[in-house]
Amino acid sequence: MKEALAESLEAAFDLGDLAKVEELLAEIEAMRSGELTPYVRAQGARFGARLAAGRGELERVEPGFAAAAAAAAAFRELSMPFMRAVTLLEHGRWLVEQGVVVEAEPLLDEAREVFQTLGATPWLEHLEDVSTGIGVQAGA
Repeated sequence: MKEALAESLEAAFDLGDLAKVEELLAEIEAMRSGELTPYVRAQGARFGARLAAGRGELERVEPGFAAAAAAAAAFRELSMPFMRAVTLLEHGRWLVEQGVVVEAEPLLDEAREVFQTLGATPWLEHLEDVSTGIGVQAGA
């Protein structure tokens, strides 16, 4: 169930269906404490930040990504390096878009290290698209 929820959120974003994203996030918020696992809480924070960014709700994005940073820490504790790296990449991309490159670089560097370790070539390509725009070289 928890993995299906994350995949549904990702699909809704891919389709540009922000209303569906909001609906799925509401399902997470409605969960009782016994149902709300650290993984689901972390995914909710991650996707909530993406939703705020997608809607241009700038006042909600940074708090959302602060929650996403906590999500990245949760993914570390849950031994989920890939999800941690994806969360770091998403946060770093948003910071780059806001012109806050200095804060983005360590996030992107950490994501790069994880993606390289995992051999996640498509994700390294996504990361390089972001890094190229700010002059960060692979392995820098």
